[in-house]
Amino acid sequence: MRTFVALTVLALLASGCTGTAVRQAGEPQPAAAPPTSVVGTWEFSVGGGKATHSSTFALSDAPAETCLSGSWYQAQLISSDTQQVSRPAYRYEAGRLELLLSTELCDAYSSFIGSVTDISFTGAYVSYGLFGSTEHGKVTGARRL
Repeated sequence: MRTFVALTVLALLASGCTGTAVRQAGEPQPAAAPPTSVVGTWEFSVGGGKATHSSTFALSDAPAETCLSGSWYQAQLISSDTQQVSRPAYRYEAGRLELLLSTELCDAYSSFIGSVTDISFTGAYVSYGLFGSTEHGKVTGARRL
């Protein structure tokens, strides 16, 4: 009987130490870590209202000057069907990207703000300043490979 109890305890201890997690069917995949950098060429599409607008930006690792605090980097407009852009800049931290469409006017900003996962972007096109913010549409994006 002692041998049976000892073997049972040993089996329980061994099975508890395997360290292998088993995911149940239908359970969501764990979230992937956001990329460490967004440098590269990105295509964005703004939807909302009656029309969809698209633009393409090259995001670099060169510092940019803005009126906002934080680490900002230069962005360059490659193409746009309607977007008004003047000296764009961006900041990226822990999966959150803000693409500032103009750095020439302080206290009134238009930006694409959202989340980056792997090679895609999901967010909003917003204007904000001293008196609040307005959302102009939803934005999706993808990094060109």
